[in-house]
Amino acid sequence: MIPSSVQMMLAQYQHMQQLQMAHNAQTQYAELLQAAQKKESAIKSENANNRKRTYNDFCGYSDNGSEDNQESKRHQSDISGTTSSSLMLREKTEAGPLLLKILVPAYAAGSIIGKCGQTITQLQKDSGAVIKLSKAKDFYPGTTERIGLVTGDAAALKHVYRFMTEKTFEFPVPKDMAIQNGDRHKQAKIIVPNTTAGLIIGKAGATIKHIMESTGAKVQLSQKPEQINLQERVITVTGEKSELYNAGDVILAKIKEDPQSGSCPNLSYSGFAGPVANANPTGKESFILAHNH
Repeated sequence: MIPSSVQMMLAQYQHMQQLQMAHNAQTQYAELLQAAQKKESAIKSENANNRKRTYNDFCGYSDNGSEDNQESKRHQSDISGTTSSSLMLREKTEAGPLLLKILVPAYAAGSIIGKCGQTITQLQKDSGAVIKLSKAKDFYPGTTERIGLVTGDAAALKHVYRFMTEKTFEFPVPKDMAIQNGDRHKQAKIIVPNTTAGLIIGKAGATIKHIMESTGAKVQLSQKPEQINLQERVITVTGEKSELYNAGDVILAKIKEDPQSGSCPNLSYSGFAGPVANANPTGKESFILAHNH
């Protein structure tokens, strides 16, 4: 039988061993925890560096020496300069919407507007243009025709021009107008500033003659207005539907070419009594060009 004193010593020894094991386990755990924290910190740092390198590579920067860095900055500056130049060119090219002013016979306006404005509303949706018509009794000076003001890109203007020309072409001329202008349904009347008119006429009338010869349409211009505050003229195009379309395409191209083509955006002409957009313009240039055709 083991004496009680020995048993006590053994118990104390076992207790000390247990304490030592617990201490060792705690130390090992602390070391493992510290190692894990260091590893996690290293991973985070590496990820941050990777993101930075990826960002720098994408943006064109470099951290590999001052020369590389300077070269990257110069490269980035070149890119920025090119982008700025491209934006400036785009802004210059896309200066804004074009403007078309076309005369609409009062008797045919209803077919363009439609019931409760449904036709003209749909026309705007289909073309992407913004269309405004002068009031029912607000006519262009010297006529009984309303003014259509169309804004949009070149394709939108072409769409609206052809639509309105077709509606006018298909609408019968009233009997009371037939004697004065029985060919009105075969005419398209476009209002342009004097600058655009000059482009359409061309040097010594060369451009307008070419338009007539190439499209088969007759093209006439109203006389120059005497009023200083009304610097525009009316182009009267006469022909079959296809001829009106083709001549209109050329005129719309000249409108796009002239940076001053939108300089007369007024829709109302109340108080003006200058140009007359009749079927037989009396201006000197118009008389010569029409009769040489």
